[in-house]
Parts: sequence; C-alpha cells; structure tokens
Amino acid sequence: MKILGIDPGTINCGYAILELINKKPKLVEAGLIKITAGELQEQIPQMLEAFEGIFLKHKIDEVAMEDIFYAHNPKTTIKLAQFRGAIMLKLLQNFGQFSEYTALQV
Repeated sequence: MKILGIDPGTINCGYAILELINKKPKLVEAGLIKITAGELQEQIPQMLEAFEGIFLKHKIDEVAMEDIFYAHNPKTTIKLAQFRGAIMLKLLQNFGQFSEYTALQV
C-alpha cells in the first residue's frame, strides 16, 4: 500500500510517498513542488500538473493532507485554503471518492 502525504503551501508544497511493507513504512519519494510567484490562476494549475506527474508515476492507495495552519495573515490563510481545495478536487478527479482514497486531516 502506498500513502501520499501532502503538506500544502502557496510557495512550496511538500509531499512524501510511503509504502507499507509488512506493516513497516518505507520512504519511496519525498520532495517539494515549487510554485512560482504569480497570480493564483497560474499557480494552481502549475501545482496540479506536478501532482498529475506523481499520480502517473505511483499507484497511490491512501492520501493524508495537513489541515490549514491558521497564520496571522488572513489573506495567506484564504490562499492556502484555495490551494488545499484545488488539491482535493484533483484527488476526486483522479481517484473518485474519498471513501476509497481518504484525505485525512492531520
């Protein structure tokens, strides 16, 4: 079973893929999706394209995504929520429903 962990961000989006082998986690891949500065409508597709590459490379069975961190700047929190929502939509488009591929809030 492969698990994708996502730490959403508006500049850098972190991810890691773990594989459970005999109930022991093994790191398969980890990295950052670097998002260039610009307008939101340019940044979100850039991030989603990177996730599409990850989905094509790995068969993902479960997904865990960090919940929104409430920063002091409300604009940053709103932008992060938009990124997180776009990621959830991409997961739904690729995997169908969250009952099979659960997006956990950690």
